Amino acid sequence: MARSTVDGKRFRVMGQETLSSHPNAVLLAINIDRFKAINDVLGFQVGDAVIVEAGQRLAGIGEGVVARVQTTQFSLLLPNPEHLPEVRRRMECASSVPVQVLEQTLDVALSIGLARQTGDTMPRLLRDAEIALAVAKATKGNWLAYEPAMDITRPESLSLLSELNRAIVESELRLFLQPKVRLVDGQVTGAEALVRWQHPTRRMVPTNEFIPFAEQTGKISALTLWVIREGARLVAVSRAEGRGPSYGGVAQYIDP
Repeated sequence: MARSTVDGKRFRVMGQETLSSHPNAVLLAINIDRFKAINDVLGFQVGDAVIVEAGQRLAGIGEGVVARVQTTQFSLLLPNPEHLPEVRRRMECASSVPVQVLEQTLDVALSIGLARQTGDTMPRLLRDAEIALAVAKATKGNWLAYEPAMDITRPESLSLLSELNRAIVESELRLFLQPKVRLVDGQVTGAEALVRWQHPTRRMVPTNEFIPFAEQTGKISALTLWVIREGARLVAVSRAEGRGPSYGGVAQYIDP
């Protein structure tokens, strides 16, 4: 049962021992969302206190082995996967309680990548969980399980990467405006921009397959610029032709 966190080196040793006796173990990679903003705005003292509080709450869940493996990242190794639903419930309850730090009340959210033991080593399990975590953060999903398609080093992924730049240049991307409706009167108050990749042979590629690749390879800036320009163009065309709702604004979610 987890009662305190261990360091990364000890965690890897303990983890390998656990995998030997628990072939279906599950590893969670857990990251504190928006931590840089907390540090930049409120200072390092508040940031450090948030990290300590997060570690204590994770350790207090009472299952598995918890380690702080990076500045803002923890890992939790769960020997018994059947306990995962209860662990998730406890984590969501723990993270829903605001953190009180130096007269500041903060809502601290977590992003979590999950990897399942398939007979590989502890380093491979850590790697898979961190890949899932990166995709979870990129797609704004707080829980996400690892899938082979997420792995940028796979031949299929490398092929997809080589085609992404062409997609931006040759207009294979599609931007859809999803109206935002005010419930009280049904009035359209704005829209959310949703980008999709219409690949000529692969199908409509979902964002959780190509956005992480764009971030990891430096293509995210070009993609972001395309989304901004295309969003402005669609709104201008809609207004000029007098069709569709008159959007008050278009929300485009961009990571700093």
